[in-house]
Amino acid sequence: MRETEIAAMRDEFFSDEFDYERAKTMLGSLVAREQHGDDVVTTLRPDARSLAQVELYSEPDDPRGAAGFVHRVRLVLRSPQLYSRETLETVLGAGQLAHGPSDPDEGVRSLQMVFEAPPESHGSVTLRWWPRTEDPTVLRDTDYSQQLRVDEIWFERLAIGTLSDDEYDLDEALDNASWIADTAWRVLRPTFGIQHVAAFFAEDDQSVTRQTEELLVVRPRDPRFELILVAHRGEWVASVRLQARGSSPLSVAVDVVADRLNSSPQHHPGLVRFAVEATRDAGASGTVTLMTIPDAAESSILSVAAIDVVRG
Repeated sequence: MRETEIAAMRDEFFSDEFDYERAKTMLGSLVAREQHGDDVVTTLRPDARSLAQVELYSEPDDPRGAAGFVHRVRLVLRSPQLYSRETLETVLGAGQLAHGPSDPDEGVRSLQMVFEAPPESHGSVTLRWWPRTEDPTVLRDTDYSQQLRVDEIWFERLAIGTLSDDEYDLDEALDNASWIADTAWRVLRPTFGIQHVAAFFAEDDQSVTRQTEELLVVRPRDPRFELILVAHRGEWVASVRLQARGSSPLSVAVDVVADRLNSSPQHHPGLVRFAVEATRDAGASGTVTLMTIPDAAESSILSVAAIDVVRG
């Protein structure tokens, strides 16, 4: 599976026509279908010789049953594949290097390169691998600037169906809104620097990695989030992006965020933005943006895929 094939699969996966039946037609024949945790996982025997296994993840309570929405696809490569990072970023856009999950048998932590889908698609493509001692030096380099040796590929997206206000858990929406506003105030304070990032956001001491001289990638301890990106200049934090888990957008009471930030929401397609002034903490100012699912409507409760806090 070459870089251009990954890009083609990305386009297919994020199309409106991609569902359970189309996935089976494209990728292989049914081997098993079982419930694991919150997902129904369908295992396929792949048609492509470069793949060892294909897994489709769908919601167990989907009223459409087996033919419903597939929110995650895992492609396990038959043997590790070398990819050019430059070529991948040409066809998929800029990638974000981060730690991934550990191997359940050997305990070795994986690395992964995450490529965000176009904003309207609300998802990502992740290339994941487990470092090996026998890897060439270029593949053990922390910035992986030239090549990636990939073991598996994940495609993830959010369902874009709308929910009415009475279908949300109101307490959860209120709690999320309060947490977002309080976190934004903390980040916007002049005293918040990169030395505070790990203590406030990270899962453990090894959860912060450096992608470039001005960008940190954080594996968050908060289970609501998949990834946190921190842009900085020296010790000064310029912005923080909190990415919700692929299949679990946050329900957020927008009026609570507005009240706690003392700012009126500005609704735009796909986002709601708040301009924050120094009314609560001297010197704290900037913007807080909620990236919404689907396009933002003037509803009292929103589904939020990501949060951007940018210091002024």
